[in-house]
Amino acid sequence: MRLTILLATLFSFMSTFGQEESYIDKGLIQAYGNIGFGSFNNSSNTNVYINSGLNYYVSNNVSIRSSLNYFVTSSGSSEDLFDQNHSQLVGCGIHLKTKNQLDPYLSIMPGLALSRVKRNANLLDDYPSLAFSENKSSINPLFAVGIGANYFANKIFNIYFHLQYASGKHFSDAEAISLNELKFSVGLGWHLWARNNRLSFKKPQ
Repeated sequence: MRLTILLATLFSFMSTFGQEESYIDKGLIQAYGNIGFGSFNNSSNTNVYINSGLNYYVSNNVSIRSSLNYFVTSSGSSEDLFDQNHSQLVGCGIHLKTKNQLDPYLSIMPGLALSRVKRNANLLDDYPSLAFSENKSSINPLFAVGIGANYFANKIFNIYFHLQYASGKHFSDAEAISLNELKFSVGLGWHLWARNNRLSFKKPQ
């Protein structure tokens, strides 16, 4: 329900912009590194990640996106399910044209997660088959959709936020455990242009 409201709010906000010239265009490269946060559907804890990403705009409304998310820790009142939940995602972004440096988008990104169930007896009540598991680590498919916006403040730096919902399951020799998670990140990014066989911080004319 919260995700539905956020999606509706963002698209309502984006629809107020016209379809004139946009700052983004083919050849724009964006990179970022920051701390992100997430929460599993079956836990009230907050997961902390180190995120990095690289995006390349193949046109003025489509980008190729990649992100690497390194799981650091989890904190909260609930019992931790995982002590590893790293992921690599690659996909595309669909961007709405605006009249200025604002760049709202929707992302679709499949990928893989390297997850490991925490070795804790308190989890056996909910997942009794873990008592007989010999392989608590596995690589599992993920599928993520997200919404976000970049603001290209000057020739080098941009500010961004990204809200993403990732869906998947941790498979091993025990019962499957959900990896469904809502993630949020905000921070500072860098960008430059790759056009006419050269790299430049200035947008090509």
